[in-house]
Amino acid sequence: MAEENQITLFTDFDNTIIAEHAAKRLLFRLFQRNPLDLAKKALEAFFRYGVSGAAFIQAISSLDKKTRTAVVEDVVQRLTFNTRWIRELQKLLTKYPNVMNIKIVVITRNIADIPRLFMQLHGNEIRELTKGRYKGDLVVIGNEGLSQSVLYAAAESLTVADIINNSREKVRFIKNKNAIFFGDDEEYRQIVGKTNLKNLLFFRV
Repeated sequence: MAEENQITLFTDFDNTIIAEHAAKRLLFRLFQRNPLDLAKKALEAFFRYGVSGAAFIQAISSLDKKTRTAVVEDVVQRLTFNTRWIRELQKLLTKYPNVMNIKIVVITRNIADIPRLFMQLHGNEIRELTKGRYKGDLVVIGNEGLSQSVLYAAAESLTVADIINNSREKVRFIKNKNAIFFGDDEEYRQIVGKTNLKNLLFFRV
């Protein structure tokens, strides 16, 4: 496919694609389900890592997979689209009228299951919003499996720019002149001025 006929949309998830902060909702639901066990594990994690994404991942990863899976599915059902994200997505169709395919790369410093399940659940809705340009071409970059080996991705010191640069998607798509990022002001500060991301157009959502 010709480069000008595809958009690669890198996008944050919490407070960008969705109107909520999914990680906080997940933690809240887990506390409701198993308050004593999670409270103990959370305190241990916060003592070790401080109040950070790393502590959140450590607390969640210490619970059994069955509990995590059930709560993730419950949380995803309660999440809602951010209307600003939808509006900016639709604007892309006007800005790039010849685009035939939109690839979405979701970036999260928390667990990947939440955005993956959310995007799958709302895949048909996104197809309609993009008039068929989005065909389910989706990549989610985040913590997989909640193992200690991927805990680094939750560290607050790891910026969105770092995650993009460390991902296989960067080599394949940042060189594309139609590579775009949807995010907030904090992410804009992390990305702007990075010479190796100069082809990544930033849209505040």
